[in-house]
Amino acid sequence: WGQKSQRDKRMEKLTSKLGYRPGLPRQRGGESRLDSFLPAEYRAGAFDFKAPEKPKPRSTYSGDVKLETRQNLKILKMPPDGDRLVVKRWTRGFFEAPSRQLEPGW
Repeated sequence: WGQKSQRDKRMEKLTSKLGYRPGLPRQRGGESRLDSFLPAEYRAGAFDFKAPEKPKPRSTYSGDVKLETRQNLKILKMPPDGDRLVVKRWTRGFFEAPSRQLEPGW
């Protein structure tokens, strides 16, 4: 008599570990200090969402480019002087080739 049962001892230990005491009013948890570390622009709802702008075109060239497709290459012939851009289709790599115009005297 006057002694607590095993169950009562376990419940007391558990409630003290969890910070709950029966009969006492609930208390608010500690406030987070994260707000003091974060700048205002990183806080939830503090940003102004804008749709991304459409990128500007890289080139305004509108001439006729002739495209030749081969098994492993794509060849783009560009007017007016006929320079060529040769691009590998399945792997990385490209090179520029000057036009095939022969010099006078050949």
